Amino acid sequence: MSTVLKLRGGTTAEHDVFTGSAREVTVNTDDNSLRVHDGVTPGGNPVGSATSQWLANSLIPVFVNPTTFTLSGNRTAEFHAGRRVQFLTSAGTVYGTIVASAYSTLTTITMRMDGSSVLDAGLSRAFLGLLRADNIAVPDTVLNVVPLMTGLSGTFNAGTPTTKFDVTSSRVTTISNTGKTKTYVNVGTKTVDITIQGLGGRDQAGAFAAFAEPNLFYVPDGTGGLSVVASLNDFATGPTGYTEFAPIMPHKLNGGAQFYQGILSDDLFTLNTPQQIATGSLGIFPQTFSYANYIPLKAKSWLGFTAAGCNSNGSDGSIYQNVSHLNTVTLASILYLPAGKANGHPFSFEFPVVSSRNVFAGYSNLTNATGYIQTVYVTGWKTKR
Repeated sequence: MSTVLKLRGGTTAEHDVFTGSAREVTVNTDDNSLRVHDGVTPGGNPVGSATSQWLANSLIPVFVNPTTFTLSGNRTAEFHAGRRVQFLTSAGTVYGTIVASAYSTLTTITMRMDGSSVLDAGLSRAFLGLLRADNIAVPDTVLNVVPLMTGLSGTFNAGTPTTKFDVTSSRVTTISNTGKTKTYVNVGTKTVDITIQGLGGRDQAGAFAAFAEPNLFYVPDGTGGLSVVASLNDFATGPTGYTEFAPIMPHKLNGGAQFYQGILSDDLFTLNTPQQIATGSLGIFPQTFSYANYIPLKAKSWLGFTAAGCNSNGSDGSIYQNVSHLNTVTLASILYLPAGKANGHPFSFEFPVVSSRNVFAGYSNLTNATGYIQTVYVTGWKTKR
């Protein structure tokens, strides 16, 4: 069985898909054969063969340690951070991902090796993966399902907790304004300080105002790594002055234009000190209270808890405590009041962030109850991913 391809200039290439042999036939305008060549190697690979994932080269890598090797000349453009490498070692074929690549008199390349594999003194070849890690050829449909970061955590900086925030990640994938992605590994801990402008600070000249809501972004630091920048721009736009970034979280400043202190874990930010937004002798539901000074508008949801208590007027009684993000729908918990006794009960909730940033609370269905008191607290928020 053979396949026939009509080429330019009246040449036909016949390729046998079983034997791999080929014949090149040159014909005239009447399709009469003028010249026949058997055994011609067809351009590209025979049908049914596989293209290697690894690019052959003549470079000789020099072993330094189990995760480091060198190459002669400046090879940083090809052997760049994030790219995959296949090695031939005395232990066999092993694989890893480039963490860093730097050139002085030699190119020194640091790897994150797969599993328990390591480089050894028998290192003889280093083959690059077919795909680059910067101008990647993977379709958008695949890129869109790749998480932007893994191992994300954060906390207020112990040195100056009111103006600094530390963010830690093990892996971050940034995206450029042209849709290109780039992955950084072993990112480590980065600090943003909103009292300064530029890398590690804010992207605007003027200081942020009280109760501002800066978004935090990873951006390139110019030396092959990442830094963090705070910006009032949204996640889709990215910080001003940077064409490559990865959104981290929306943050919130207090009345002194300082970070609320808390702990970030993946998409959840938990305040160190719950903030009280309602307290006292609340009336019949719905009573309206604002959480705008504590929760960023661009957060996905906010978390809190409420607690209420009251007395019986001498007979068995009951009352509902209510809290809701809507003024017509309630999340209610009933308090049962034995005769002459006081009662109280807290419960936690998570509500979507609405444009008004109002929450509604109060009592309903009062029976033989007096002295109703309710509090509502904000404990944190979640980030849209």
